[in-house]
This record gives sequence, C-alpha cells and structure tokens, in this order.
Amino acid sequence: MTTTELTAAALDLPKEERARLAQALIRSLDDGDGLSDEERHDAWDREVASRIGAWERGEATSRSAEQSFSDLRTRLTLLK
Repeated sequence: MTTTELTAAALDLPKEERARLAQALIRSLDDGDGLSDEERHDAWDREVASRIGAWERGEATSRSAEQSFSDLRTRLTLLK
C-alpha cells in the first residue's frame, strides 16, 4: 500500500478512529527522544514559560487563529 492509499484509507475512518491513529503516529515520532513522559512535560512547561516571557517582553508576534487556519488549509490543499 502506498502512502497515498494509506492516507485515503485513514481519512475514511470515523473521526474518533482518526484521532487514535493520529495520536499513535505522533507517539511513534516522539519515542526516539529518550525522554520520559515527566521529562517531556517538564520540557514543554519550560517552552511555554519561554514563549510567554518572549510575548511579555515584546519579542514575539501573534496572528489570528483565522489566519493560521487559512494558511493551513492552503498548505493542505497544495499537498493533494
């Protein structure tokens, strides 16, 4: 089965099954970092604190969710 065929089959799954599949695929990518769940959560906590700090110092920019989703839809359309 090709990646295109697999993607088409996955997209035909019910929403809940697609969500479980997405989680499993993401976990398979994360397993190679050698971090425990606690270490991973701690790393994300530090990242969030860093991003909040950058925002508060005026070092970060933002954009609306509407613009972000529009850009994502455009990118996904280009993948087809």
